[in-house]
This record gives sequence, structure tokens and C-alpha cells, in this order.
Amino acid sequence: MSQPLLLLQLPILRALDPQTGAQLWESRVGEADPLRSSPGRFLITPHGIFVMAGPKIWLFDAKNGAIKAKLELPFSPDTAIFDDGAFYVAAVPEAACIAVDGHVRWRITVEGAWSKTLVCRDEHQKVLWQRDLPKFSEGAAAGLALGDQVAQPDDKGLR
Repeated sequence: MSQPLLLLQLPILRALDPQTGAQLWESRVGEADPLRSSPGRFLITPHGIFVMAGPKIWLFDAKNGAIKAKLELPFSPDTAIFDDGAFYVAAVPEAACIAVDGHVRWRITVEGAWSKTLVCRDEHQKVLWQRDLPKFSEGAAAGLALGDQVAQPDDKGLR
């Protein structure tokens, strides 16, 4: 059998046979965050299917849809890229790197309401570095790129 066609329609993730459209399995994955421009995303990885719904990431077994793990994120991301056992997630004015085990490797936040200072802190809240940035415009959505992987909330760059 070929790989299943995965269909994410929050709150459900379904796997369909791509030739017949027959449903192979379905799993409830969570509700969308109504305040985000892209409330649901999923990423196929060697670990399984990671589904983002609001500030949660669910890991599903691709063969049967069984839940393998659930991770809490520090915020609801607009975009995410998975690479080498970690998620890089972003939503204006935040970004973070979360390991598959749920450990927050790093997190950056624009300090204050739409300020010009970007601050990166470790898991103990110690400041690792900070930089001055131009002011963000309200309503902006974050995009990510890592090598040839690109993710944008409007789906135009998702590869």
C-alpha cells in the first residue's frame, strides 16, 4: 500500500487511501487557536506525524493514528519547521526551539509591547544575547526558513 493521504481539518487528523479515498484512521488532535493566522499545521518526521493545534504539539503514529506523545509549547505558533529532532516555531513577537522531548532549547521574545529589543534567554531565563530591531507592525505573522525548508503562515512558502 502507498503512503496515506493525510488530511488535517481541526479538530481531526485523518488518513485516507490516496487511490480510493477510504478512511484508514482518524484522531482528534485539538482545537485551533482563533487568534493565530495559521491555527493548525502538521509535519511528517521520522518520529511520526507532529500536529500543532494552539500551544500543543501532538505526535501520532503514521500507521494507525495512535497518540505517541504530547508536548506543550511556550506559545501558539504561526509557523514551524522540524529539523534534526527539534521544532523551530515562531509567532510575532516570539520564536523558540523545542526538542522532541519537550525541552525548550532557546526562546526569543521582543521585550515590551512592540519594542525594538529582541532578547534570547535560556531555559533559566538568563539573557544569552539581545539586539535592537526595527519596530514590528501590528498584525504581522512570522515566517521561518532553515536551509531549503521554508514555512509561512499564508502557506505560499511551505515546502
